[in-house]
Amino acid sequence: MKVEIDPVKFPNILGEALRCIFFKNTFNLFDDIKITKEGVPEFDMDKDPPELTTKNVEFTFTCGVRNGVKVNFYFDGDMFLSFELPCGKYLVNDDAKKDYNWKCYNSFFEYWNTFSM
Repeated sequence: MKVEIDPVKFPNILGEALRCIFFKNTFNLFDDIKITKEGVPEFDMDKDPPELTTKNVEFTFTCGVRNGVKVNFYFDGDMFLSFELPCGKYLVNDDAKKDYNWKCYNSFFEYWNTFSM
């Protein structure tokens, strides 16, 4: 059975469904998901206009991919959790201790522009 959930209309439902698909508990991805580490992008304010960079960043994402969906998360006091969907949408919860804080953006870059600047 295939179920489609619109990330724009129902970000909380989709975010929590994906959390269940990726995580066996709060902090651990399922064992079959290969884990990688990537720098969390920051804006290089020395550039005009500012550009995203991962050089000398403070945090690293723990990442994994399942069925074409990429998960990114890190802990900064709150759990930041996001999913990059195959359609290009970016689903994010920047306080993922909560199950109702999900927001959908058109892309990772759109989110990062609104969050980081």
